[in-house]
Amino acid sequence: MDSTILEEDIEEIDTTEEETNFSNHTNTEEDTIPVRSYSIADNEMLSPTPKNIEDYQPDSRGVYDITWLTLTDVKFEEKIAEQDSALYLYPTFGKIVKSLDGKKVSIKGFVIPIDPTEHFYVLSANPYSACFFCGKAGPESIMELELKSAPSEAYELDMFTTFEGTFKLNGTDVDHCNYILKDAVLVAE
Repeated sequence: MDSTILEEDIEEIDTTEEETNFSNHTNTEEDTIPVRSYSIADNEMLSPTPKNIEDYQPDSRGVYDITWLTLTDVKFEEKIAEQDSALYLYPTFGKIVKSLDGKKVSIKGFVIPIDPTEHFYVLSANPYSACFFCGKAGPESIMELELKSAPSEAYELDMFTTFEGTFKLNGTDVDHCNYILKDAVLVAE
């Protein structure tokens, strides 16, 4: 099954609404409140996502601007890891994601502090309440940040920002994310 998201899928994600009733009595129009489903589209992270690597062009500094939709070019298979006999999702990266391996990229997302005292952070397509760690997104929606230097202050939970660094793929080490941004630096906005 192809994991590529098409433009028509983006529109569908962006406009999904559902009715939620918070009352304990018979529904009336006043009781029904429209609630908009959260999606990565809400974060202004969507731009036309190229379907082929040839369509990606780096900026004048050689940096590729990628989106979280770019990172959906991956499939996962459940396997048992030898070191702890636990079940993990192992990736098979698609051609676009593979072609970005080792390249300088920039990406917007939400910061999730894992261990701020050790400067261990993850960048996520979604805020913490809807992220991979809460079981509400897949492993392709997070990226481990290997910071070039320690920040002067700890990054705040759900801080929405842009990071730049060297994109690395990890398909085997279950102690790290599948996507890693090496020498990551916060981009001034």
